[in-house]
Amino acid sequence: MSKLRLFFAMLLLALVAAAGAILGIVLGLLLARRETREEILARVRDLEEKLRGQIEEAKPKISQSVEKGRKAAISGLEKAEEKVDEYADALQASLQTEEPSQQATGQ
Repeated sequence: MSKLRLFFAMLLLALVAAAGAILGIVLGLLLARRETREEILARVRDLEEKLRGQIEEAKPKISQSVEKGRKAAISGLEKAEEKVDEYADALQASLQTEEPSQQATGQ
C-alpha cells in the first residue's frame, strides 16, 4: 500500500505542478496582453497629442490660405463684374447707334 500512496502522491504532485505551470502561462499571457494594451494606448495618446499640436500649428496657415483664396475670389468676381459692365455698356451704345440709323432708313 505504501507504493500506491507514493504513486498517488507523485501523481497529485505532478497534477499540481502542471496546473501551476498552466496557471503561470495563462497569467503571463494576460499580463503581457495588459502591458501591450497599455503600451498601445500610451502610443495612441502620444500620437493624439502630436496631431493636436500639428493642427494648432497649422491653423494660422490654413486661415491665411483661406483668407487669401477668399480675397482672390472676390477680386476675380469684381474684375468679371467690370468686364460684364463694360460689355453691357458697349452693347447698349451699339444698340443706341443702330436705332437712329434704322429709323432714318425707315425700317
